[in-house]
This record gives sequence, structure tokens and C-alpha cells, in this order.
Amino acid sequence: MISTIDSRAAAEPAAAPDARITAYVFERIFGHGPGRVRHVPGTLTLLNSGPAHTGRANAGRALTVAIPWGAIVALGAGPLDLYSMNHHADRHTEGVPPGWAVPALAALHAHGVYAAQMVVNRELPVETGLPNGAETFCAVSQALQDLHGLPALREADGDRPAYMTALHAQRGKALIVNGIGPVEHVPCDLVAAGLRFLIIEAGVRGSVPAARCHRLLVDTAAAALRARDLNSFGTLLDRGHVRGQRALDLALDSAREAGALGGLVVGRCAVALVPVTAVHRVRKSVKASLAGLARRPPRFLTAVPAGR
Repeated sequence: MISTIDSRAAAEPAAAPDARITAYVFERIFGHGPGRVRHVPGTLTLLNSGPAHTGRANAGRALTVAIPWGAIVALGAGPLDLYSMNHHADRHTEGVPPGWAVPALAALHAHGVYAAQMVVNRELPVETGLPNGAETFCAVSQALQDLHGLPALREADGDRPAYMTALHAQRGKALIVNGIGPVEHVPCDLVAAGLRFLIIEAGVRGSVPAARCHRLLVDTAAAALRARDLNSFGTLLDRGHVRGQRALDLALDSAREAGALGGLVVGRCAVALVPVTAVHRVRKSVKASLAGLARRPPRFLTAVPAGR
């Protein structure tokens, strides 16, 4: 789930290409290689029965999966100097931090560290509504633990499901995250089932309210996964979708008509559960349905549950 390389490993073929690039940018900016480069996955919170605040017993119950695209952080010793690969004009050294730097600073402070050089690389655009800071917090926290040998003093504030998924995701598994306590892994082997999550980014502007569902739906979906009944799981994702954003509703309707088993909105994206054999047909159908409605053609990613 979480990879570690040092500045020498950044040049080795076995290191992830994006991690090598992030280490290279660090060296170009700061004049020396990073002490650590860490990557953590992103999160799709598919079903959530309540508020996502960290560490509260009444924070509900969520079903999540990790996706490969999260955050990469290159970290080294030095005065406080943070650089974003996603916002090239942004560089934070003092004063009020820009939004992308807030989770990185929170992780530093959780370790009692107030000076570091850092390059932050978020692998998905913020416009998708999928990055939420938990990935950055976890990547910084893991790099600091490598360098200083001290655990984080607390979890990230805010989205506990995303935070716990970034830390504990396993390949081919979904996670059940409660308000407090450990996570539970349930099988979600889409590769064996010949399925994929198709993430549809339709260019929606503004925020899309996060949907909340009854805890019973979360538990029923988890039971379907334990039984490896992915057809029922797709139907349960449909039940978790709250209509109201026209482009995303239309994208999901078109996906279902073209063969998707079900889907719902996550962030500002539609996420459909699609047989591999139907992915091309679904993409074509969604593009046709959104022609003339969205400000640009939709973009697509296919994913299976990621992790260690």
C-alpha cells in the first residue's frame, strides 16, 4: 500500500515512475535529494451512513475502497518550504497556507515537526472531488515516521474513512470503517469477477453534496461482498445514489443501460460497477449522452481495489 524510496532508489527502474518524478522535482527545487518519498492510495467512499469526523462513536459506518491514485510526498530536512506539483505558482514558507498545504502541515505538527522541505504531488485533479487531504496527511506522516521513528500523535482531522483507507487498504478488498475502532476488510476481488469500477469525471462545476445512507445499506452491501454477490452489490450501489446533479445522473443512467451493474456519485464523479467486456460500450454510451450538455467530453478511469 505505502511505498518508500530514498533519493538513490528514485533513479532505479523498480521505483514507481511518479515517485521518481516527484523525487526529481524535489532535487531540482532544493538542490539535494529527499530523505524519503512516500505514496499512499486515494479513496472511494462508496457508502457512508453518517458524518465522517475522526474518532467519534456516532460518526457512522462507511464502506470504502482504495484506488491507485492518491498522494506522493518527497520530504527532506531543512527550513519550512512546501512546493506543490499541482499548483506550480504555489510555494508555502510562512503565513496562511494554501489549501493543498494544510494536511501536510497538520501531519508535520502531529509529529511535533515545524521545519521541513517537501514536494506534494496529488495524482488526481482536485476538480474530481476525490482528493480530500487524507492521502497527503498519511504520506507525510509515513515519511516522518521513517525519518524520525516516531508515530503520529493523532489521526487526521476530518474524513476518517479516507484516512483509515489510506493506511489500511488491501488489494482486492473493501473496508468497513466505523467512527472508532479498527477497520474490517471484506472481499472485493473485481479482477477475479471480471469487473471494474469506471470513474466518470464529467466536468461538473462546484460542489456536489456528499450522500448519506442508512447504516443498514452499508451492512447489506458488506454482506453482499462477503457472499461474493457482486450483482447484488451493484444494485445496492444504485440504492445509495442520490439524484440531483443532472450530468452525473445522466452518466449513471447511460452506464446502466449499456451494461453497468450499478453506480453512484463519489466526490464530483460518477462511479459505475462495470463488466470488463462492457467498459468500451459504457464509455461510448456515456459520451453520447453527455454530448452538448457538459462543457467538455467526460474523462474516464478504470480501477480495482488497490492496496498492499
